[in-house]
Amino acid sequence: MADTKDSSATKDTVAKKDANTNEDNQVATSYDFSPDDAVTLIVGPEQKRMLIHGTYLTRDSDFFKAALKKEWVEGETRVIKLPEEDPETMAHYLTFVYHNKLPFKGITPKKRDDYGARWAILVDLYVYGERFLCRVIQNAAIKEMIRLTRVRSSDGSAWFPTGTSVERVYAGTPEGSPMRQLMVDMHVIRGKKEWLGPPDAHANPRFLMDLAQAFFEKMDIHKTIADFRLKEFVDKKYLCKRYKCLYSHMW
Repeated sequence: MADTKDSSATKDTVAKKDANTNEDNQVATSYDFSPDDAVTLIVGPEQKRMLIHGTYLTRDSDFFKAALKKEWVEGETRVIKLPEEDPETMAHYLTFVYHNKLPFKGITPKKRDDYGARWAILVDLYVYGERFLCRVIQNAAIKEMIRLTRVRSSDGSAWFPTGTSVERVYAGTPEGSPMRQLMVDMHVIRGKKEWLGPPDAHANPRFLMDLAQAFFEKMDIHKTIADFRLKEFVDKKYLCKRYKCLYSHMW
């Protein structure tokens, strides 16, 4: 009986080792570094050329995966034109594609102005994730945004994306976007009237509608304002699970 147990254990160990070896081999051989795998991106109106390995570019992006199919011109030429994209944001996107991390992940802003620049980059990267069907970078941007709202300055202040950040979100995402929901929730839970700007400010009408609806949903007789304003943001609520793209029928 002891021999049988040892034999079974040995078989299980060998099977697990083989499985791990196969998995390691799959990871080790999943990227192609040959010149044939190179893809040229022509970005922006100035037609800035960027080179990237196709296996990295298509790993998490259904957009690029479809664009490089052999039946398309892009798949044959390995050249993709992106005339409406911003080269700087595209560089941030490609950096994430290679290293799987944001350009400032873990770096704490030192002053108020640092936040504004960082919100802009995060929103733009999220929008690129929406456009290129890459939920990995969308989720990374969401998590970093929420992390930044938990950082406190020396006087205990916390900073949130408002104004132009909200405009960028609503201009670049479809209705029902988790990022839109995050903008609304941040305003409902932690917001102040000053966040909306002066009375003559032209806030996004769709955002104002979403914001009003969210306030009405919170105003029930069973919970006080203090109750829901004390809640922390939980990033999993805003992480992308499925793609909804207006242009998905093209592929």
